[in-house]
Amino acid sequence: MKLDRSKLMMMQAKKKLTLKEIAKMSGVSYETIRKSYTKEIGPVQIGKIADALDVPVEEIIICNKSPETRTISQM
Repeated sequence: MKLDRSKLMMMQAKKKLTLKEIAKMSGVSYETIRKSYTKEIGPVQIGKIADALDVPVEEIIICNKSPETRTISQM
């Protein structure tokens, strides 16, 4: 899973938090959060970040539709 940078920045603005504050609140290192914009991190870490921001995981990750979710008209 990858964090969606724009979604996370929006949550930061709403909550008035820095990445370092989010890292401290979530227990996920600052470097891991920064790296998660370009690299995948584990679901537990994503969950901790979402919990610290008090938002559902779906609000801070990049969601890609898998082939299984395509409709018949898209095939």
